[in-house]
Amino acid sequence: MRWELPSSSLDFFGSVKFYSPMSHSNAPELHPQIVDPFHNVTYRPGKLLGKGGFAYVYEFHDVNSDSSYACKITPRSALQKKKYYDKFVTEVTIHRGLVHPNICRVLNVFKDQMNYYIILEKCNGGTLTDLIRRRKHLTETEARFFSKRILNALWYLHDLYIIHRDIKTSNIFLMEDFDVKVGDFGLAVKCETPEELHWTMCGTPNFLPSEVIYSHIMKRKASGRGPDPNLDEDCVNLCHQLLPAYSGQGHSFSADMWSFGCLVFSMIYGRPPFEAADIKTTYKRIVRCDFSFPGSISVSEDLKNFIKGLLTPDPRKRFTVKECLDHSWLNPSKYFIPESLPPRIISEPYEVPPLCSASPTRNMQMTINMAKNAGGTDGRFIAATPQAIGGTEHIPTPGTANFYKPQNAILTTKSAAGASRASTAMAMQNVGSAQGVVNKYGINEAEYPQIDPPCYIMSWVDYSNRYGFAYQISNGSIGVIFNDESAAILSPNALIVDYSPSLLDAAFDRALFEEGTTILSEKKFKLLSFFRDYLENRSIVPIPAADRPKEDEELKRVIEQERMNNQEIDFKRLTKGLPLPQLFLKKWKLYDDGTLCLLFNTKVFQVNFADHSKVVVAHRSVTFMSEKREIYTYPSEYLKDDRFSFKELRRRVDRARKYYEIIKAARPVDSLAQYRYNKDSTKKSASGSSTRQLGQGGE
Repeated sequence: MRWELPSSSLDFFGSVKFYSPMSHSNAPELHPQIVDPFHNVTYRPGKLLGKGGFAYVYEFHDVNSDSSYACKITPRSALQKKKYYDKFVTEVTIHRGLVHPNICRVLNVFKDQMNYYIILEKCNGGTLTDLIRRRKHLTETEARFFSKRILNALWYLHDLYIIHRDIKTSNIFLMEDFDVKVGDFGLAVKCETPEELHWTMCGTPNFLPSEVIYSHIMKRKASGRGPDPNLDEDCVNLCHQLLPAYSGQGHSFSADMWSFGCLVFSMIYGRPPFEAADIKTTYKRIVRCDFSFPGSISVSEDLKNFIKGLLTPDPRKRFTVKECLDHSWLNPSKYFIPESLPPRIISEPYEVPPLCSASPTRNMQMTINMAKNAGGTDGRFIAATPQAIGGTEHIPTPGTANFYKPQNAILTTKSAAGASRASTAMAMQNVGSAQGVVNKYGINEAEYPQIDPPCYIMSWVDYSNRYGFAYQISNGSIGVIFNDESAAILSPNALIVDYSPSLLDAAFDRALFEEGTTILSEKKFKLLSFFRDYLENRSIVPIPAADRPKEDEELKRVIEQERMNNQEIDFKRLTKGLPLPQLFLKKWKLYDDGTLCLLFNTKVFQVNFADHSKVVVAHRSVTFMSEKREIYTYPSEYLKDDRFSFKELRRRVDRARKYYEIIKAARPVDSLAQYRYNKDSTKKSASGSSTRQLGQGGE
């Protein structure tokens, strides 16, 4: 089943969205085939699915598998201003790290000379806006189905300290079976703490909370500027009169809850609650909280109470995600909540009578009977008894859910682990009496808490057919093993370079990077600079400067100070904070099946498997990175505990140990032996082609 409506990407009833750097008339230039060189995938662009202020969305087909995706394309020309580029980087950084059944998944990110490409799972059911436009309005039963899944996504986001800031019907995408996928993270922001506040006025006017408006007014006033032209003097006065003072001090997670309240209202009544003829009037209605429930549609008092709890002007009194999920309107003991919806709801309502509350046993039997009578096309139902809650539901609720805690593979060691611990702590606090957070591999995080992952190689490129093997470490360092078995390592902020003429001796010299030719040949210095630019830019989201260690900056300041004092510089003496040598790759080996083995000078061992999963075995820890970039790091001693049932981690570690026995006995030159053998052999062949692909790389 597949259905589509025009204007599927337009904002609800003509509402406008802030931050629109690009005209819709400037569609991106697309070739007949788009190649992602780093993942070796070729796409064929299809029809235009939608467009917005920041990007265009096209249907993309994988020419090899014929799989269909949605591709969000942003022309490079639209991101020439730093603020637009930074905003784009923030969107990608946040979105690509999210793994949840109710969030649209980022599958791949790459770029070429003209555009940036974000490959997304394709939602063939259109958007919630499409469905509402076709049906005019939805029933309470349908609204409960969608609301519960949106709340599950919001729970997950808020648990990770992420505010979406643009929750609305056109950003709720639907699969063919009407499963929900929250998308468009163009305005999302990640907070460092739960108390963090933000001031930017962004979002869609019809779904904008009052504190976003008031905070914008107060911030502009503090800087001596006037507010947005659509916020006239009457609106400013209303804010001062009707809203609590702290509402003008920034917005937080509660902003998403207000927008969600507007979304629920829109599902039931077919329009946003504060919609008016112009934006100025809309803003005033929002500040006054001026909305009503039309009498033309009969609804339950529970629904009215639910919406009122969300559309509360005071953000501190507004319903949270947990309060929404605990509300009687979403109580399966009182109302039927279907697990899925049938195709016929495109054109006709799906109604289920409210359950009687007199007999739980009779209610449960009623549910079972209705499910049997409905058959496969009408969907399945959640059993009505409290004991069954969470046991048979298609999407688990936070009280009983298995929490996903993804860690983006580009995060540095401290930020990745810190986010994991903060996420776990917040989830535990919200769950209350639950036994603990259980990840998708069945590990109870309360019983087996994670620790900081070690530094690991996050991207690499193999140019050993000409120059050598280059890599980037998760702390920001760039290293190269040249074909003559020499090695260079550039510090995280590209200020200090260490060089060894032979990895067999591993004796390193040090210099400021700007003076690198004092210890490297000019050719190797140029190659190191080339690989630095290549590896820094090949990833769509570079490691933020704030997340890189600062020891090399401090060391450079000391060196410059000693030079000012006419002191002789002894780099071997000046190693405090930045040991000589820095962390570097000692050996590497790439197998024919794509498996890559990496051994650091600290004896930390990393294996990148052919399926893009990774394992890092350190002295006191083991780290598993799934093909979806989720990071799990545990103390090695857990492997001695039979109750630690992370089977995938154990399996990968066992395989890594076998590879380690091979590489630890090898000399550095053995890492290149296979290629050199192939090179010598192919010289004798007529074709003269190398068996190793030029410029092969990965993350």
